[in-house]
Order: sequence, then C-alpha cells, then structure tokens
Amino acid sequence: MKSPEIEAAAIAGTPMDCVRQLREVVAAGAELILFTPLFASAEHAERLASEVIPELG
Repeated sequence: MKSPEIEAAAIAGTPMDCVRQLREVVAAGAELILFTPLFASAEHAERLASEVIPELG
C-alpha cells in the first residue's frame, strides 16, 4: 500500500542527490532525520555512513 505522506517525505537517488535533498529538509527546519533503508540494509547503512552523512557536516 502506498502512502502519499511517506512518498512526499522520502529521499532517494545518488548519494549527492540525497545530500542535496537532506540539506533542503534541514533548511526547512527539520530537527530530526531518520534513515530507514527499504532494502539491502547493511549496504545502505555503509553508504550512508561513508558517502552521505559526512557531507552534511
């Protein structure tokens, strides 16, 4: 079942696409961001840790 609210808040793409979108979310006032991979959890966690989170400062 699709949820329009979840789809509207979801971030996906290349690591740099995700960084750009996350910066927009932070600029809009987000104080907490949860990372929830949809599949390949270990691989996604590794990529988030090495390619996305460091770019956010």
